[in-house]
Amino acid sequence: MSACTGGHAGSHSSTPSVAPSTSTVTHAVPAAPLALRVDLETTTAHAGQEIRGILWFTNNTTRAIATPCPIVPGLANSEIPFVPTRTLQSCSRAVLPGVSRLPIGLATTYWFCTNSNPRPGVPRCGPHGAIPALPAGRYHVVVVGPPLTKPLPQPPAVTVVVT
Repeated sequence: MSACTGGHAGSHSSTPSVAPSTSTVTHAVPAAPLALRVDLETTTAHAGQEIRGILWFTNNTTRAIATPCPIVPGLANSEIPFVPTRTLQSCSRAVLPGVSRLPIGLATTYWFCTNSNPRPGVPRCGPHGAIPALPAGRYHVVVVGPPLTKPLPQPPAVTVVVT
């Protein structure tokens, strides 16, 4: 009786063959419980215009996830931080499993201004207290919740050009 030591069935060899290792250890990376995505009608706008879009929530769990209210999207760059003071009119306190959406409007203006102490993100107000438009440049979308809450996951990068 001959031993089959590798290769094709029925082949005979006095030298044992060693099959190359084909086992691979993989570790699945679980999806974050909550993911956000932003879709905008346009990524180019004149300063002062509002950009409409949708903030998508993906709940990758089997239960509703409580989210802080309000949830506020805005524009920022390395020189101008997003400093929200206004809130969305509607906001959901729980994101159900699956995908849900929230219509948004991104302002291409600062969120507020001051007449006494301008600083990055808070410029001097215009005539009659008008909130100034953002300067021309490239911005990215950020999403924030109320102060003193756990930071929200950020959506994949969306660049907006203000002209």
